[in-house]
Amino acid sequence: MATASVALFLALGSAVGFGASAGLRTETRAGLIPTGGATTSDPSLDFVVTPTGNVTLSRGDTAFTLGYNVRLLRRFFVPTIDRFIILHNANAGYSDQFGRGWRLRANVAASLGEVDYATAGTVIGGQAQTGGATGNNTNNQTVNNGNVPNAAIVPLLNLSGVVALGGSVGRNHGVGFTFSVSQVRPIGSVDPSQQTFANTIGAGVGANYSYTVTARLGVSAGAGLNFTTFDDPTGAANSENSNFRSGSANFGVNYQFSPSSGATAQVGALVSDGTNGFLASPTGSLGYNFNVSNTAALQLGGQIMATVDGQANPITQSYDPRLSTQASFGGRIGSDWGVRIEAQFTTPLPIDPTGAESMTLTDAQNAATFVGGGIPVTYRVNDTVSAEFGVRAQAQAPRLDSDMFQFISPSITGYIALAATVGTAGP
Repeated sequence: MATASVALFLALGSAVGFGASAGLRTETRAGLIPTGGATTSDPSLDFVVTPTGNVTLSRGDTAFTLGYNVRLLRRFFVPTIDRFIILHNANAGYSDQFGRGWRLRANVAASLGEVDYATAGTVIGGQAQTGGATGNNTNNQTVNNGNVPNAAIVPLLNLSGVVALGGSVGRNHGVGFTFSVSQVRPIGSVDPSQQTFANTIGAGVGANYSYTVTARLGVSAGAGLNFTTFDDPTGAANSENSNFRSGSANFGVNYQFSPSSGATAQVGALVSDGTNGFLASPTGSLGYNFNVSNTAALQLGGQIMATVDGQANPITQSYDPRLSTQASFGGRIGSDWGVRIEAQFTTPLPIDPTGAESMTLTDAQNAATFVGGGIPVTYRVNDTVSAEFGVRAQAQAPRLDSDMFQFISPSITGYIALAATVGTAGP
């Protein structure tokens, strides 16, 4: 369908809306940064350059987008890293609306290149397996899953695709269907002695139903199926392929206290069966968003989300229940300034079907608990240029039920960034 739409765009010529933009972001940061699987961190000065480009074609309710950026990281004063770390990112999206409020969305994304140890957790991670492709992370925040390969530079290929269809089936009733596929794998030659992550392929289907009870109250129900397979690229004798199948169901309630504040709650169950046996776990989430000021001079609010779901982990090649919490508070001051406080905590629940309690403290690959946060401050210079500065901090630790629980690999950095974007849009 997307290919046919692009062909139609080209045939319609001037009837098509066209938009394009190009941008450049530079960031300089300094502080203590972990550079491998050690429990300590080293002083570092980093410089990051990210050129970006985007193209949009649209006609009526149909749109097609293309985007690309390349992240170039240069780390100074770190003897083990004496070159640029380069990561290419590309994405394509398609959306169309038809019938009575029905909308089809499709998106594919790819990342190819390298990431550094300090950021590998958010790029590799483990995908939530609750509700198929309709997981509990409803606020779309990036979750760092703690586990990372024990290497200063991690070469990888990351592919993902999602197709979602949703719409109305009557007054106050809505349904949605989602299908997703993904693959993340190490690239290049792999040293069997080096801790790495498994070639991971996943697929999921999900369905959900929603009903608007009143203008403020809504309820929902969902179910999903997922399949994940791990293939260890090192070929170690104790790292045979692992397969996991999971199914889940959930029921949710959302209530809007005011136009700018509301709460969500979801409860459910998750069952999985795979190489490490059968596992059953409760799932759920609680979320609250609020505003304390909404004037032209000050827009201030926040959100809190706690989620329990399942994690198919490509680092440990296991399947674990997981608790994730995210919180943020901030807003805009006037028309140009913005400030926000962010925090995140992620850990496997104290259920250990895989025997991971045998890990050692220095084995950062198994440091599955993550805590992090930051305080970004933004300033709008004009319509094309903006600035950002602030501080970021994070640390890892073993599981909460480990006898050797202790935070390791700390990172704290201050940074300043400049971004410029230019673009054009047609009719």
